[in-house]
Amino acid sequence: IKKYVGTETGVLTVPSTIDGYKITKIGEEAFSYCPASKIVLPDTLLELEYQAFNYCDMTELVLPESLIKIGDWAFSGCRDIVNIHIPDSVTEIAGNPFYGCHGLKRITVSESHPVFGIYQNALIQKSNYKLITIPFGLIGDTLTIPDGIRIIGDCAFGYSGPDFTKLIIPDSVEEIESHAINNHRQDE
Repeated sequence: IKKYVGTETGVLTVPSTIDGYKITKIGEEAFSYCPASKIVLPDTLLELEYQAFNYCDMTELVLPESLIKIGDWAFSGCRDIVNIHIPDSVTEIAGNPFYGCHGLKRITVSESHPVFGIYQNALIQKSNYKLITIPFGLIGDTLTIPDGIRIIGDCAFGYSGPDFTKLIIPDSVEEIESHAINNHRQDE
């Protein structure tokens, strides 16, 4: 899907086929500023591209078990999402798809997820303990990176991230990727 131009404010169900073509990808900014409060994605979906749902009004989104890739900033600016579950089928997450999701309080993955996990509320890539993000809704004045994290990922808290004033980075951190912690007013 390249662009959604509808005005649905309730539940929006994305079909599995359009004109006989199977829906496998949601394109860049395809659902930007969508006013729907809940979006139901088809079980044929494999990929969400860059900013696929940026600045949407949705409070609920269920990712299908068919999904393999979540693009960078896929849900950027979706301030009303509170919870999101990453299915076991997802093997690639580019950057921080939850960038600017200030209401997000919980990200879940199954304990048996082959690639991603939750470590002290942080969404991480298990193979290298790379922090993708900590739900912005959990961050107060102090942001403490969990001990054991080795890499703070690209845009984990950059630009329009949470407004913390103190940042604590443990000795376990070996690398901080570009824009990981940017445009903040840290006092310490």
